[in-house]
Amino acid sequence: MGPFEIGYLSKVAADLTVVILKALGGRLKDSFSLSEKEKALERCVQAGTIALLAKATTDKPEEIQLLADIFERFAADEDVGKEFRDLLKGNLPDVSELKYLFEHAGYDPETLPVLSFEESITSFEAAFLAAATTEPELQGIIQTNQLLEQTQLLREMAGRMGQLVELIRFAQPGTLIIQPGKILATRGGNQSQYLLDQGYLSALGSETNEALFTYCRVLRDDIRDLPMRGLDIEASDPGSKQQRMDLARVYIDLNTKALILVKKKDKKKSSHFSGRRTENPAIECPGGCYSK
Repeated sequence: MGPFEIGYLSKVAADLTVVILKALGGRLKDSFSLSEKEKALERCVQAGTIALLAKATTDKPEEIQLLADIFERFAADEDVGKEFRDLLKGNLPDVSELKYLFEHAGYDPETLPVLSFEESITSFEAAFLAAATTEPELQGIIQTNQLLEQTQLLREMAGRMGQLVELIRFAQPGTLIIQPGKILATRGGNQSQYLLDQGYLSALGSETNEALFTYCRVLRDDIRDLPMRGLDIEASDPGSKQQRMDLARVYIDLNTKALILVKKKDKKKSSHFSGRRTENPAIECPGGCYSK
């Protein structure tokens, strides 16, 4: 079994979950007294681990094995658990401290430059939170909304990571493998390769389909938010904690059940508003008005 196959991924996720739980105290620790909640947390940690290790760029077996050994020591470090417990308390971990602990576990970015640690931790956080939102056992325990409001980048990546969480959940047991920049998994009896890039998970097929798939997703994310820079200069700051203004927050649901009779002259006015006169049988509007 290779370094980044399911046996290894399950082990390091379990080890990291143990040190996170050990670092908890008081009421939060008591919240995880049931095994179902511990298993749910471990699934979130495993999603984060997969997203992190998928950022590795090397295809050399000796470097992959070295990275696997380093991460295994890192995941079992109790000080690492103390940093990652902040995710359960509605705070982001100290990346600089985690980087120090990763290097203490044996990682040297000069001799093994196969992982951008800061980006990898962001991927871990996003996948962890994406998984946490799908775990009923963790609702009300992990403050996911509070975390997702901290940075726009994390909000966007967590939204994209939902597909990775789904892949992990529905992949045939024992078939998930991480390769440089790719994830292999079997679903429905067929093994597929997936590219994980900036949180986007796309199936690898023809180059044309892959490029179109990624383009459409990037385009969707680029145009869904309204440009607010003209109203507030801080709205263009990627690190701003302000809530984004997307189309879903602007358009209003007109599906009202309350009906109010509209007089004949009012009906003509509302018809002129649309640019032409019509004999509408019945209309619904935000005030619940209608005409005969």
